[in-house]
Amino acid sequence: MSNNLHPSFERDVLIRFSHCDPAGIVFFPQYLVLFNQHVEDWFNQCLCMNYAKFIGQRRIGLLIVKLECDFKAPSKMGEKVMLGLGVSEIGLNSFHWR
Repeated sequence: MSNNLHPSFERDVLIRFSHCDPAGIVFFPQYLVLFNQHVEDWFNQCLCMNYAKFIGQRRIGLLIVKLECDFKAPSKMGEKVMLGLGVSEIGLNSFHWR
């Protein structure tokens, strides 16, 4: 299957001091932290599944097999960035986000 199977989950996120390096721009691994937080919110808000219970009690993990990032421009403290997530493919044992 392809295309967007679940409507996109989008929200603005404020870039905070804790996301930034001494130059005041986002330290690139922090984008992955922000994205993982976005995935947790997607589970809780869109799928109505408690992510903490999904991982902790049900003992189901979401393994990342492949991860690609394209950085278009640096983000600075105080700016807002739009995070979006949608499922583009569902397989027997996997799914793809975009």
